[in-house]
Amino acid sequence: MQVKQSDERMNKPGLSQAVFGLHLISVFHKEFA
Repeated sequence: MQVKQSDERMNKPGLSQAVFGLHLISVFHKEFA
């Protein structure tokens, strides 16, 4: 079920963009920490 939920999440462009944005923010904070 977890894999199926992950697939559904990836199929939602808005949510995947949000996750990608959060990833970029976390990388940004690591670089400037």
